[in-house]
Amino acid sequence: MEDDDGKSIISFGVIIGLLVITVLIIYIYSRKKDDVMIELKDILGYLNKETSKISDTDFKRIKIFERDRRIYLTKSSLDWKNDSNIFIEVCDFAVRLLKLYHQDPAVGIYMTVANDILRKINDLVLQPHNYDIIRIAQGTNWTVFLHLLNLLNTFEYLAHEDFSISRKICHEQILELVPECTRLHSGELVIDEKAIYTTTVRLLTNFLFDKELYQADIVNNKAMKILKDKFDILEKSKDKKIHFIFYNTYKSFYNVFRSLN
Repeated sequence: MEDDDGKSIISFGVIIGLLVITVLIIYIYSRKKDDVMIELKDILGYLNKETSKISDTDFKRIKIFERDRRIYLTKSSLDWKNDSNIFIEVCDFAVRLLKLYHQDPAVGIYMTVANDILRKINDLVLQPHNYDIIRIAQGTNWTVFLHLLNLLNTFEYLAHEDFSISRKICHEQILELVPECTRLHSGELVIDEKAIYTTTVRLLTNFLFDKELYQADIVNNKAMKILKDKFDILEKSKDKKIHFIFYNTYKSFYNVFRSLN
């Protein structure tokens, strides 16, 4: 009988021990995830001295929005139609507002305007698959494409939780535009250093919204190997590195994800 009691106590102790270990693992993972989220948000929300305050131009655009949100893009010369340069400026305007909102959430108008822009882009470009604005005769217009992806990633990370529908739109549209680490919506394969962009935007959105897809890209699709190999190429070529758009930002993302794997 005493032996049975002793075994029961030992078994109970083992169960308690396993529970404690499990709780600790979950706690450590949660803390690490929270730390990573902060790092990623800080990268996306970075503002230097020149951009830490709203510009006169952007301030005027907001005032026009407050007067009449139906036509503020036209009044602000931001109605892009088929002009890729204006489309880039629209994306960058929204990104600047998201960063300012991240810095000072009390200024809700930044979030409101950024959300309106995101919804307009979704209605006019993303949802109807009207991708002409991100295309050129040779294929994808990567400059325009990257500014669009930057807006989508920045919005899903920096937008307030009240804008969950718009954040979900960003996630879904990123996966629509980049269905695989090295393949675009058009079927175009990405085998050069631009795979850094496509792989990273997927890691960012899936880390936030879909852990299974995130793990699939890490384990099955060798996302970290893709990034390492492509960054190694950039490090060996000064010219390629100089002309790689958003190099510092994407290298920072890589360092964060590398710390997890």
